[in-house]
Amino acid sequence: MWRSYYQQHFVALLRDLYVLSRDEYGFSPADSITIAWYASRAAHAFQPTRSREEAQKALPLLEKYFAALRGHSGETFDVNQAARIELDWWQLRREKSPPAEYGAVIAKTTTVVFQADNPDVHRAGLLRAEMMTYRDERRDGRMQAADWMFIEQNLARSYKALLAGIARQ
Repeated sequence: MWRSYYQQHFVALLRDLYVLSRDEYGFSPADSITIAWYASRAAHAFQPTRSREEAQKALPLLEKYFAALRGHSGETFDVNQAARIELDWWQLRREKSPPAEYGAVIAKTTTVVFQADNPDVHRAGLLRAEMMTYRDERRDGRMQAADWMFIEQNLARSYKALLAGIARQ
């Protein structure tokens, strides 16, 4: 999924997000396509922006994405708050904030959506941020298959921590 985003393969990103929603999270096919559609459209809207003001173009799509998640997951959370926090970490990352800073904001999104705020959730956010920074340091054609494997292994660790953190709520 990350490769599709970074390589600007948005049809592949849509497919990857659908598979994630369907196979990993167990959403119905219809719900999975809705969730994947809004997530990929938000990413596509955000990617070419160069300022916080321009990045606001992605906010309505993120709101629809989080509304679809809330509507079909059984979670209760403030859709607008989740969308604003999500967009904030996207922007912080773009502004080259340290991984600890935007990793904490990634964790805050999880806290809003799942009402889970604990060390596992924070570790999951930090690991994701560290892997984004790792990838960014190797952009411009320096990413190799071994780098993607390293990222994948650490993302698996991140999502295990996230799952543990959500389970602890």
